[in-house]
Amino acid sequence: MTLPHRGAAKINSMRYDHPAPVTHHEFDAILRGGDTSHIARALIGAALSGDGRQWIEPQALALLRHNDHTVARAAILTLGHLARIHRTLDPGTLPALEAMRGIPELAGAIDDAIDDIGQFLPADPA
Repeated sequence: MTLPHRGAAKINSMRYDHPAPVTHHEFDAILRGGDTSHIARALIGAALSGDGRQWIEPQALALLRHNDHTVARAAILTLGHLARIHRTLDPGTLPALEAMRGIPELAGAIDDAIDDIGQFLPADPA
């Protein structure tokens, strides 16, 4: 199964993909399919579609500790995108990310997502 995408652009010899928007129903089917690269791409596509925070955020949180780091990294990136797009996240999202800081393979993605949350979500009143 190949997922459609809007195209790719070369940026400093890095490939940047534009994942296609993914609906809740499509994501569920992709998740059941079990292909980790499709799951990772679908997570990001769902986040970037702009209208699915209520259903994609819990999915991303559930996939944070996936045994495939590609999926876990995509879940982390998804949470950063959701913070940037919606300017809100569930209260348990930041602690879930912070609890993963000790995983070396995911440290950079986790730090980036936490930075996005700090930049795009209002600070808690003191």
